Amino acid sequence: MENSERAIQLLAVTEQEQEVEGQKRVDTSFDVFGETSQEEQIDFKAEDSESCSFEFQATETPPKFLRLISDYSTFVGASVCFQCLVTGSPYPSVHWYKDEILLEGDRYYVQEEQGGSHSLTIENLMQSDSGNYSCEAVNEVGSDSCTTEVVVKASIFHPNTRTSRGSEGNKHHSSV
Repeated sequence: MENSERAIQLLAVTEQEQEVEGQKRVDTSFDVFGETSQEEQIDFKAEDSESCSFEFQATETPPKFLRLISDYSTFVGASVCFQCLVTGSPYPSVHWYKDEILLEGDRYYVQEEQGGSHSLTIENLMQSDSGNYSCEAVNEVGSDSCTTEVVVKASIFHPNTRTSRGSEGNKHHSSV
């Protein structure tokens, strides 16, 4: 599917037609899902009508994770990179935690990209890096979080050994 085809999906709920000040009026509620659009203006056209106008009101939405972080099992000396995708309006602030303590310092490389993609990279893992990692997104309307477990094994890291990754065990919590 091309990017232009993936921009948004609208779910319209149309209420009964009314006449207001001599003009026909239909109230329609839209739920919008998908990725943010770079378009500044969207034009709608109606069939069998000379004119059709739409008035949009932006609504606030609580954060929601569209892609969760995954469990990791790896070895001392390896690296780990968590990636997640979050939406919300207004745009949420995102923070990373290990065992409920905010991650700060040079060992933790946090990156935010356009479209709500966030990542946390930790290089040269130590056995003490084992634990529960969580990503929390917060805005004025609510919060959402997802949690995963990292197990760092004390074995010597060999170049031929692969890091295993799975999505089982990740936890997801939302609040509004």
